[in-house]
Amino acid sequence: MTEPVCSIEEVIAGFPIPVILVDKSMMITSTNSEATKYFNSPLVGNSLYLLFRQPDVLKCIKESLSEREVKIANIIETRNEIEKNLTLMFNPVDLNSQEERVLVISLIDESIRGSAEQMRRDFVANVSHELKTPLTSLYGFIETLKNDSWDDPQARIKFLEIMENEAFRMNRLVRDLLSLSKVEVNETTEPSREVNLSDVLDIAKNAMRPLTQKYETRILISGLNSNFAIRGDKDQLIQVFNNLLENAIKYGPAKGNVELNCELVKENYLANQDHVKIDIRDYGNGFDPIHIPRLTERFYRIDKHRSREVGGTGLGLAIVKHILNRHRGRLEISSDIGKGSVFSVILPLLPQN
Repeated sequence: MTEPVCSIEEVIAGFPIPVILVDKSMMITSTNSEATKYFNSPLVGNSLYLLFRQPDVLKCIKESLSEREVKIANIIETRNEIEKNLTLMFNPVDLNSQEERVLVISLIDESIRGSAEQMRRDFVANVSHELKTPLTSLYGFIETLKNDSWDDPQARIKFLEIMENEAFRMNRLVRDLLSLSKVEVNETTEPSREVNLSDVLDIAKNAMRPLTQKYETRILISGLNSNFAIRGDKDQLIQVFNNLLENAIKYGPAKGNVELNCELVKENYLANQDHVKIDIRDYGNGFDPIHIPRLTERFYRIDKHRSREVGGTGLGLAIVKHILNRHRGRLEISSDIGKGSVFSVILPLLPQN
């Protein structure tokens, strides 16, 4: 029994990149759904020259057809106000006979790869800067102590305290970098153990005791149910609430309250599964909501001076985001200038027996 042969249209339909078929007269005869999506309009029946008029592209088309070889062109175009770096591959294909030759054109968007490379360079630059600043400070104070101030007890104590703070800052940065790397490696692996949310929040609250005593702040918990069970990594969830509570205490007013409220919620896309929403509210200065989309980026800070002053590395919320991704949860942020901020953790609950 002869197996049915797929048409070329059926073949290109399965490609994950935009693919266009044109005939000898350069009329578009077929496209896949990715091509329609990329150009945001149906293309069949139009001339290819309406899409591409660059000299390099026209040269590749001509050479590909005449030499019957695959040709490649690289172009830069602006689409939807975004600059795209495209690689176009032209492949002549003979169908049933020499008279039915078509040109298969595939588009590869190199911008994604370029963005990833830019992110890597930015990350390396940020890490270098974050380490260079305290190292420069340490080096300067060491030189000062060696040359001028060793015999001055007050200056010596002052400089050693500053050096200790800078060393602590570097240690915390390295620790957060290692933590972020570990979280990213495991992000696609969903945790398998059952964790009680009440235990997680109790441990996180107790871990904040030195900080609450320093700032004379109280952590008030409401709505917590001992039956809130989550499939999760206990240590990572503790880290999430440690980071969020620490931020709320440091950026809230001294002698104030940090409120932690839990409630059951329904997510629109998962109507049959209960979720728990944990709001962590501070009553600090708040910030302009324009910053919210970027708050979970590595090293993004609203106030760099204040962040360094309170010992922030700029990685805490990035770690929170990746941990919540692993737990199939998410982070919501809201803030009003002069009124404070709310960081909300939403996590899926295990069904109760």
